[in-house]
Amino acid sequence: MKKPPRQFVTDNMLRVLRAMAAAEEAEEWEDGELVSDGDRQWWLGLDVVAARTVDRLLACRAVSDRSEGAATLRLGLNGTGRAIIDDPTVAEAIMEAIRKGGSFDDCGRPLDPSN
Repeated sequence: MKKPPRQFVTDNMLRVLRAMAAAEEAEEWEDGELVSDGDRQWWLGLDVVAARTVDRLLACRAVSDRSEGAATLRLGLNGTGRAIIDDPTVAEAIMEAIRKGGSFDDCGRPLDPSN
């Protein structure tokens, strides 16, 4: 019996993205960012987040670097991350767009180069 295809977006990824969005909505900016001092230990507020979860969020472009040259690494939620919260299949569309190359929007749709 064939196994069903594995989804790129995990429950942990969605939990982190939703927590980041909730913190931003509450204007709790510091609790809405993933923070690391560079040793692959990541924090979201007081919660530890697995490095593999952060790697997957970065791979599908759900978070962006907000470090501003500081020694502390800071990642914030972006438009793609918000789109993934609403529709987790956006992550697969982003990964496919990256594989194909070229420009794409926050949901992985190709951009018209003539615009």
